Amino acid sequence: MNLRHLSLCVSLVAAVLAAESACAESPMTIAGRPYNWRVIPPGERMIVGTQRDRELLINGVTSTVTSPATIGMQVQHEVQTYGPLGLLSGLVRGSVKAVRQAVEGAGHTTIGVLDIATMPMGGWD
Repeated sequence: MNLRHLSLCVSLVAAVLAAESACAESPMTIAGRPYNWRVIPPGERMIVGTQRDRELLINGVTSTVTSPATIGMQVQHEVQTYGPLGLLSGLVRGSVKAVRQAVEGAGHTTIGVLDIATMPMGGWD
């Protein structure tokens, strides 16, 4: 591997990361965008919307557990689209998406557990 190949790989990875960060929004922006902080619609919460209790817990666990599959799906899509170079870009983009999905799922799971733990005595909603 000579310097030309190394610089090509570095520039490719930098371009993929720049493209991913250019189209990705921070979770706080996504969570806060549809809401005015003074007016939250009845029955909704700023981070998780209308999901509650078991539904939130199940969706969070499912999202966290299936996040590694996101890498494989992204690699497959990138290879079909870009050929052999898609292997590298698919690994990078898939890893970023999988980490984001796992963190979001862990957050939803935590909020779901807290919903269930702080539920008033008397059962599910």
